Amino acid sequence: FPTQDLQDRVFGKFTWQINQNNNLLFGYHDDFWRLPDTITPTYPREAASMGRGNNPTITAAWRRVVSNDTTFDMRFGGFYNWSSSRGLTENLTTQGVYDEITDVYSANYLSYSWSSLAPYTTGISARVSRFLNVGGQQHDVRLGVQFTDGGTESESVWPGGRQITLRDG
Repeated sequence: FPTQDLQDRVFGKFTWQINQNNNLLFGYHDDFWRLPDTITPTYPREAASMGRGNNPTITAAWRRVVSNDTTFDMRFGGFYNWSSSRGLTENLTTQGVYDEITDVYSANYLSYSWSSLAPYTTGISARVSRFLNVGGQQHDVRLGVQFTDGGTESESVWPGGRQITLRDG
């Protein structure tokens, strides 16, 4: 049975040399998808679901040349995913049933009737780099700080509050 997955990608990057000592960079990337289950004789439309989502990723950076041997960099980045799955019938009351002997699925078994998952990460960092000549040798000394925050937000609804698996008849 044919299934069509749809996926699109958007991306872009912008750099700007403000002046001799300052440079900015901005980047954006996002994937969008629609992934349906494959319908088969033992996995009917009533049991199938459609997954959807996107995951924007943002980057921003600023570099400042302080002197011939010193630079300052600051960066921001983030990944913000969102995905969901819904039963094709969007039935929130019928419990899903799977018969292991016949390998047949009923409404809503393999997926939630509705679910949402949203992991995210945000980071900010800054550093100072200085090039030193010590004893005729060149050294790159860096001092920086980084902060990262992230987590996952999740919601789901099981059809009828549970799913049932039939074993041995």
